[in-house]
Amino acid sequence: MTTIEFLQLYHIKPNADTPAISTCLESLVGNTHIFNNQDFSRDLALIELPNGVIGGLFRKVRPDDGIEYGQAGGQSKPLELADDEGIFESNHFAYFPQYNIIAYIRNRHANTHTQLRECLKSLLGKRIGMTPMLQKSSIEALLFKKNVVEISCSMPVSSLFVYDGNMWSNQALSALSQSGANTVDFTVKIDRRKQNGWLSNTMENINNMMGLGANKLTAKVKDLDGNEVSPIDFLANKILYIDQNFSYTKDKKDSQAIFQKIIDAYLDKLDEIEEVHRTCYMATY
Repeated sequence: MTTIEFLQLYHIKPNADTPAISTCLESLVGNTHIFNNQDFSRDLALIELPNGVIGGLFRKVRPDDGIEYGQAGGQSKPLELADDEGIFESNHFAYFPQYNIIAYIRNRHANTHTQLRECLKSLLGKRIGMTPMLQKSSIEALLFKKNVVEISCSMPVSSLFVYDGNMWSNQALSALSQSGANTVDFTVKIDRRKQNGWLSNTMENINNMMGLGANKLTAKVKDLDGNEVSPIDFLANKILYIDQNFSYTKDKKDSQAIFQKIIDAYLDKLDEIEEVHRTCYMATY
């Protein structure tokens, strides 16, 4: 089984001179770029695909750490890699410029989309945001029932990440990342007995926490009459494509065949992606 997730790519607080996301990625096409953020070395290679699509291969280079190989019951043998060599663990992805979407193949042995975002920020020198796309129902609940009274989150933190911007979620995570903890759990809420109101900038902060790799993220919402609606579980409401007949880590495929699978997955989910964009547009205007 292989899962492909869909990520919205955007600039954080761009100015008039900020180039388009597509222009930024096009500047990386044709070369292999090295990225090292103090845990593993990684590299990123982008190629042009038909119809303006950009294909990407993002690899983590894991040291062999004395790994041995062989058959069960047989004698083990060392890999004997050179000091500057390692084991590649990879993610393929494709960028679709119409809606600035990255379709990203999950591989739990390789890189999360958070690490891809950090790589792009470093290579481009830009403040890049990347957040998983939510289903239409979650977007509607946030945008048209704006009284969000509680958010609960569990997520990994790292002092290696830059928690960019002035959002309250970034300020909290930046402080907590200095504790030495690997994971933080927190809940923020409004006491409705003491004040009338709701949490501020909820959509922006929820997108931010999703983009930073939250492994639990829920919200309680009240409608305009003060009635509580069903809690929103954002991780259960992401747009995903699941291929039950293909294993990315086991089935041998060349990169072009894998890129075609990603393109097919995007086309399969395009109606759903466009529904989300229309919903966001209607709430804005």
